[in-house]
Parts: sequence; structure tokens; C-alpha cells
Amino acid sequence: APGYAAAKAGLTSYLVGLRGALRPHGVRVTVVRFGFVDTKMAKSPVKPMLLSVERAADVVRDCLRTRPAVVSRPRRMAAMVRAAGVAARVAARR
Repeated sequence: APGYAAAKAGLTSYLVGLRGALRPHGVRVTVVRFGFVDTKMAKSPVKPMLLSVERAADVVRDCLRTRPAVVSRPRRMAAMVRAAGVAARVAARR
């Protein structure tokens, strides 16, 4: 899944940049990144930290109210991905 991961990271970076560019025009951009949501699209046999459709809808509803820049759910998955990235950068320096 390296291509998928790279595309997701690239799109996130682009949208965060777009958020800054559009702010003066009154447009707000929020990036919502889910892990697995229990839909027909989630076909993987392994679905760690699977979110229900209802929980995913709650997250989107909260984002419409609070308008954060980037939201990752589940948070545990986001923390693990962030830690893995830090570990990879440290290992690459050695």
C-alpha cells in the first residue's frame, strides 16, 4: 500500500495548503482521514480499529461544527502511524 499511503499524505498536504490559501476568501477546509469504516468499500480481511458508519458520521458532524484543520480517526491509529514515521526517520539517519 505504499502508493495509497503516498497519495493520502500528498492529498492531505495539498488540502492543508489550500486551507491557508482560501481562508482570506471565507472558505474553510478540513481534512478528515479515517482508517477503516464499516462500509462495502472496506474489503480487507483485516480491519484494525474499524469504525461504524454512525461513528464516522459523528466525526464529520463534529468537524462541521468545530472546523479543525486535520482530523484522523481512530486517534490510536493516527498515533501509531505518526510514531512509525518518527521511528523510520530516526532509523534512516543511522
